[in-house]
Amino acid sequence: MRWRYRTGSRVHSSPAISDGVVYVGSEDGYLYALDAGDGQLRWRYQTEDEIRSSPIVFEGTVYIGSKDGYLYAIDAPTGNRWWRFRAGAGIYSSPTIDEGTVYFGCVGGYVYAVNARNGELRWRYQTGGRVRSSPTVVDGMVYVGSADDYLYAIEAAAGELRWRYATGDNVYSSPAVYRGTVYAGSWDGHLYAIDAASGELRWKFETAYYIYSSPSVDGGAVYFGSSDRHLYALVAEPPAVVSLPPPPAEPTTAVTPPVKYLPGDFVWKYQTGGKTDSSPVIFEGTVYVGSNDGYLYAIESGAGKLRWRYETEGRVDSSPAVSAGTVYVGSWDHHLYALDAATGKLRWKYRTGAAVRSSPAVFGDTLYAGSDDGFLYALDAATGKLRWKCQTEGWVKSSPLIFEETVYFGSADGYLYALDTVGGRLRWRYQMGDHVHSSPAVSAGTVFVGAWDGGLYALNAVDGELEWRYGTRSGIYSSPAVYEDMVYIGSGDGGIYAIAR
Repeated sequence: MRWRYRTGSRVHSSPAISDGVVYVGSEDGYLYALDAGDGQLRWRYQTEDEIRSSPIVFEGTVYIGSKDGYLYAIDAPTGNRWWRFRAGAGIYSSPTIDEGTVYFGCVGGYVYAVNARNGELRWRYQTGGRVRSSPTVVDGMVYVGSADDYLYAIEAAAGELRWRYATGDNVYSSPAVYRGTVYAGSWDGHLYAIDAASGELRWKFETAYYIYSSPSVDGGAVYFGSSDRHLYALVAEPPAVVSLPPPPAEPTTAVTPPVKYLPGDFVWKYQTGGKTDSSPVIFEGTVYVGSNDGYLYAIESGAGKLRWRYETEGRVDSSPAVSAGTVYVGSWDHHLYALDAATGKLRWKYRTGAAVRSSPAVFGDTLYAGSDDGFLYALDAATGKLRWKCQTEGWVKSSPLIFEETVYFGSADGYLYALDTVGGRLRWRYQMGDHVHSSPAVSAGTVFVGAWDGGLYALNAVDGELEWRYGTRSGIYSSPAVYEDMVYIGSGDGGIYAIAR
């Protein structure tokens, strides 16, 4: 530890760093400016209530909201106030600045756009619920979530609504993006297909129970599991569907035109013996998926027929990984399994100290997977022999991601870890606001991951520094998907979010 500084109460605010100074708010009502090198107080500014908003620094001014209903603009070197804007209700949302305008929300349900120089109101937009999330601005659009379960897209210049979208219940499924469409399941039992640009629903498909499984898209079809004990295959994007079965022949000698599939059409479903919360993986015409009945299934992707199944001694929530003709999967029976992808024959199994709900990842000749015993394991992918393991202070349900010789994964201890792939040496770790069940994604040098505090975090992949955080209204189990310049993720508040990275 280099230093720590004690405020007068809890610190929910995420710090901002600029020119060697750390700026952070506290529930004692103060905004603090601390020397980044030694933690010494440079100044503090008192508001009239708790600060949970995170500050942003722009051109020598610190902007921050307070529960007292004001947005403050404070001179960064001196701590003197330039101006304050009254929103009329508490501000937990952290401000965003773009083109000389500050955007933020308040618990009164409004999104505000304020002149960054003098605090004059440019526009406000009323949602149907509290706005605790922080806006994202990209290409002239402001994206923000509200407690009314909607994600809003508002034109930055005029404050007019472009689109909003909500599902009927929690979204723990991680979205998949394919050819401009976002696919995600909801606890309302539907799989949703949403236009990535407009937020419009393209189609939805109803199952008989909630969907926890994350969809996979391959060959023009989308595959996903449901807690109604089925694995489903639907049309994603014709006419690229080349692996689907031919339509049934008409019982007539007359020549009939072939049936054309449409997006969202049902292709097949396969019934397992338990809830299918595992997320499917497709490899060379086979869909691999686990079930709560303890089996790993291998199913033909085109016809939906069983090729083989392998029985473990516990539930299979873990999603499989396939590499070099081998399928790897974890089970609640404490084991990691390696099976022949073609036949399902056991190659090896390794016993950890608790249930394995994490989905394994393979990089080179090493298999990485977490366990509820709090360890991340690195095993020889061919033999199953232990190479190294790293202990955290909570169970590891998050699935590891390997990028440029670094393993990224989360733990229930609230940290995201970055380890060296060879020896497991800690490169950095970042503390979130709560458990990390979400599995990380990496794009353009940034690691994206969700946490149970409702935040989607963007961290520098090299040093773990926070780049930004976007708050949703409930815990995030879903794992992010990155497509072009957008990050898509589901939240327990029922929303599917599209956030500019």
